[in-house]
Amino acid sequence: MDTHDPKLEREHHEKMLAEAAEKRLREQRNKVIRSWAIFLLLIGGFGYWSYSYYANAPTFRGGDVHWHTQLEMEVCGTKIDLPRIGEGAHHRGLPLLHTHDDNVMHVEGYVSNPADVTLGRFMHAVGVTFSDKEFFDKKNGDLCNGQPGMVKMWVNHEPSTIYKDYSAKDGDIVTIKFEP
Repeated sequence: MDTHDPKLEREHHEKMLAEAAEKRLREQRNKVIRSWAIFLLLIGGFGYWSYSYYANAPTFRGGDVHWHTQLEMEVCGTKIDLPRIGEGAHHRGLPLLHTHDDNVMHVEGYVSNPADVTLGRFMHAVGVTFSDKEFFDKKNGDLCNGQPGMVKMWVNHEPSTIYKDYSAKDGDIVTIKFEP
């Protein structure tokens, strides 16, 4: 006696095929959803990076600029000026980064990269020793009014630790002091 029912076997086989097709469809749908999720995350991440870069950077989009960053400098409580320009010279420094005997960091020319207009490059161009460890002829630890001093910096009256890496922005005020 054969208990093998072809109709039941066919129904079982069709059910298995339908379940397999449904599983493939679910997997394809999940793959599409994952792909779109990854794509949207990448687009969102790139958008966020672009926004934060351009929102926080000065207008470094290529082109000629004429920016001025005011420098206020002190050593042990005494106001210090940038070195004077030479007799008959129009400016001290480079064409892009210079001063006109006014304690202003002038940025005049084509700027395409924030690294082109850093305070470190400017100070080097005008002949001032400057870093987070030294300023003019003073080094951290040298005496200042009888106490060990150190280089400190503020940008727009807010403490800053970027020192040489500060990139010029039009209208900023940079204060550098060597003090206890």
